[in-house]
Amino acid sequence: MKKIVIFVLILFGFSWWTPALGKDDNARAIKRIQDLSHQSVKLGSYRALIIGINDYEDPKIPDLKTAVVDARAMAQVLRDRYGFEVTLMLDRKATKKAMFQALRKLAVSIKRDDSVLVYYAGHGDLDRVYKDGWWVPSDATAGKPVMYMDNVQVQKAMCINIGVKSPFDSFRKYIFNH
Repeated sequence: MKKIVIFVLILFGFSWWTPALGKDDNARAIKRIQDLSHQSVKLGSYRALIIGINDYEDPKIPDLKTAVVDARAMAQVLRDRYGFEVTLMLDRKATKKAMFQALRKLAVSIKRDDSVLVYYAGHGDLDRVYKDGWWVPSDATAGKPVMYMDNVQVQKAMCINIGVKSPFDSFRKYIFNH
């Protein structure tokens, strides 16, 4: 008996809710697909910082085989298919200083409506004390976290011009305000 009642309630709930889905379709329909393009100026620019490191200076950090190939492929797809402006940093050019400067440059130049993607292919490490992570730049010394790029720096760079402290803050605001 319980199974039948539950099934009926689910069926009733679904049939009651389904027509409501179609009612607002026209109100929310996209009138002009061209308006979804960043070239329409109705959306911000599309920008990407792509980092790929195979070659590490410290011999104690093993070199990788596919990080640079992956980074180049990602850059090409973003440029060619989606019109992103791409900054590409590969191997020995991806030092901690260079990564930090690229993130800061991105942070001060992005606007609220811009779409920003940061892609990192390389070694990473976990901080078991702070429960956080790092990206390992090409000039890092193995076992010396002070030489690594902290994930918090990346998060700050992405959030500075959109008025949130963390990428998750905007998600929380969206969830709790809708």
